[in-house]
Amino acid sequence: MVSWDLAGIKGIGWRWTSAIWVYNIAVYLLLDPIKFAVRYGLSGRAWGLVIDHKVAFTSRKGFGKEAREAAWAHEQRTLHGLGGTRTPLRHQLSSVEQLGLMAEDARRRAEIARLRELHTLKGKVESVVKLKGLDLDDINNQHYTV
Repeated sequence: MVSWDLAGIKGIGWRWTSAIWVYNIAVYLLLDPIKFAVRYGLSGRAWGLVIDHKVAFTSRKGFGKEAREAAWAHEQRTLHGLGGTRTPLRHQLSSVEQLGLMAEDARRRAEIARLRELHTLKGKVESVVKLKGLDLDDINNQHYTV
C-alpha cells in the first residue's frame, strides 16, 4: 500500500481499486449503446426517413413538388375515366374484356361522384338542387341592379 505522509494521502487497497474498475467497465459498457444511439439520432441520417415524408421539413428538391404533381395528374386521369399505366390497351382486348373494363370504369366513376356528393359542399348543393328540381343556372345568374 502506498501512502504519502506529506500530503496526507493514504492508499485504498486493491479491493476498492478492483471495485472501482468493475463499476467503470459496467457503467461505460451500458452507456456506449446509448451514446451511439444519440449520436446516430443527432447526425441527421436517422431522421431522413421520418422528415422526408413531411412537406415542410423535407430535403427533397422543391419540397416534393414532382411527386405531388404526379399524384394530382393520376387523380385527374382517374376522375375523367382515363386509364393509367396499369390498364391494358383497349384495342388489344376482346369485346367481353372491353365490356368488363367499361363496367369497372363506370362503377369507379359512379363511386367517385358519390363520394364527391357526400364530402364536398358543391356536391351537396348540387344534390339538393337536383332533388328539389331547381335549375342551378337560373339561381347563379340572378343579378340585381340598384
